[in-house]
Amino acid sequence: MPRNNPPAPPVTGPVFRLAVHTRQAGTTAITTHDYMLGTFPGSIREAMIAFVAAFADNVLDPYSECLTPESEINKLVCHCITSEVIANVESTTFRAGVAIGEPLPNQVAAVCIKRSPLKGQHGRGRFSMPFVPLGFVGAGAKTSELKPFGFVKYQVLCEVLQGQFTAGGSLVASPVVSTRPPAPGGIVLDAAPTSAQFPTVILGSARSRKPGRGI
Repeated sequence: MPRNNPPAPPVTGPVFRLAVHTRQAGTTAITTHDYMLGTFPGSIREAMIAFVAAFADNVLDPYSECLTPESEINKLVCHCITSEVIANVESTTFRAGVAIGEPLPNQVAAVCIKRSPLKGQHGRGRFSMPFVPLGFVGAGAKTSELKPFGFVKYQVLCEVLQGQFTAGGSLVASPVVSTRPPAPGGIVLDAAPTSAQFPTVILGSARSRKPGRGI
């Protein structure tokens, strides 16, 4: 029986999907984060470039605090998911993690939840933070849970991601959850602003992708 989720509101501006690429021991992990402008600017690509720079300035520090020195943020890729003709903006960056200890196995991830005022699948999302530092988890029977110290690190990151970023001039990009477009391909026409982002105490697993897609 088909699900009858309430529709998300139409987009009011371009939606940028920013992918953070992290490498550790030959494995690439990718987290994605959607942001929408409040209006359609004269040059969407220029707004994307400014947004990527603002995202890097605000997010890379708390992001790297959730990674060990064996892990390195090496690329940001921004795609306008409300258009099929605008080229991606890619920023090569190298930012090693600063958390003490070794990373847990690659399949282990910290789960961060996204919430919006909408009910159903259109009103929620999540992302899996890769390469969890060993020092962030409990000992003995609590190895599947974050310690308070580790939880706070992810909480700070989520609070930053829930913020707004400038995209040049008076343009502001706000976090959203986006409705998946009809397959195959297509563009996003609906998106809902997120009301909160937060980590869970219980660890999860990263979703495996085919070669070249990260984890």
